[in-house]
Amino acid sequence: MKVLLIAFCACCALAGAGERERPLMRDFIGPNVDAKQLIPSSSALRSYPEDPTTKWLDNLRQLQKSRAGHARTKELWETEFGYDMSTKPAPSGVETPSVTEEQQAMWTVRAFLLLAGLGVDRAHLISAKDANAPQLRSDGSAPNLQPKPVFHALAWLRRSLGDYRFSHVEREDAGDCFCYEFIHSTDSKKRILAIWKPAGDPLVVRLFHDPLLVTRAERMPLTHGDAETAKVKLEIEGYFAIQAEERPILVWLDEK
Repeated sequence: MKVLLIAFCACCALAGAGERERPLMRDFIGPNVDAKQLIPSSSALRSYPEDPTTKWLDNLRQLQKSRAGHARTKELWETEFGYDMSTKPAPSGVETPSVTEEQQAMWTVRAFLLLAGLGVDRAHLISAKDANAPQLRSDGSAPNLQPKPVFHALAWLRRSLGDYRFSHVEREDAGDCFCYEFIHSTDSKKRILAIWKPAGDPLVVRLFHDPLLVTRAERMPLTHGDAETAKVKLEIEGYFAIQAEERPILVWLDEK
């Protein structure tokens, strides 16, 4: 049985660990890494997951390097993450970490895609008792059993990619787009490209698909029901053009 590492929780524990526990945790992250530097700040809950100022991706990459050097047999888990969102206004003069409904949905979906690309073995969306209040721990997907847009977005992601496995990064350019390829678990001819732009205005990008055929494309939904179709323009030499935006788009590819 593999030994499981709990990402970030181990780092937080190390930062406040006693003298007896600290050497054991040091064996994992290495002697030259300050555990406090790996603890995500509160700003990570208020910005998009690719934002370099939050250090979220940098910290995960550091943990990956530490695992490779000190604990190759251990799994890396992201035990809890999420974005606080409330439809209720905050009290006057009180600052809350709330994001918008659309931001919570698209940032959470993109975070799962990024975690897949990083090779994280398992990731869990935090789902505490969410009372839809303008406060911390309002990051659930269905407060009082009333689904938020993030619920429908994640249902779409699970429905679409549940039988697929991450293959490789096709493109990762903050000024252009992120594009990750996923391959069907039992039929390697079936592929899905996940495409999005981390921030800024939408941008038309060109991606290679030959020898596979583009069969459909969908934009991440915010409500229950079928996802909106995304427009794909087939071009010469095996390329297609599509508008990349902050809301992820999935493009299905199959054998001609």
